[in-house]
Amino acid sequence: MESTNHKIIRNFINEDEVKLIIEWLDSVNHIGSASNHHLDELGKSLNGKSNIFDISKTHLTKYITKFQSVSEPSTEDLPIFIHNIIKKISDKFNLPTDNIFLQAVDMKKGGKINPHYDAAVDGFINYKCNISVLSEDYNIYIGDEVLEIKQTDLYCFEE
Repeated sequence: MESTNHKIIRNFINEDEVKLIIEWLDSVNHIGSASNHHLDELGKSLNGKSNIFDISKTHLTKYITKFQSVSEPSTEDLPIFIHNIIKKISDKFNLPTDNIFLQAVDMKKGGKINPHYDAAVDGFINYKCNISVLSEDYNIYIGDEVLEIKQTDLYCFEE
């Protein structure tokens, strides 16, 4: 995975936001299967669930969410605290919010995310942001770099 411009913001969310996210994600239960065999296989190693939300509902986000999803993409409205976190990320990195989606992954003990490439659209910059909500410390690998991630950290990178 080639990456440039990656950033880690320690303690990006607070404990109240952690609780809200956990309660919300526990209530989400999307059904359906991946439109892509490779994503279906990737989803099996999670030992949990992955739900994708098309927030902007544009032609680009519809394409990416359909390609990236291991369950049927949702267009339901999200809780206000999710929009507040998105705004906080956008403000921090001066990112536009006209083509965004959210993939909420809930891994249980023993779950893992195998090495993979995220969906991208030619001609566009794909900036991925992840927040570790409830987990032990772990390493991510971006190119040749090994980065330690702790609970409540935000890490973003360009693909």
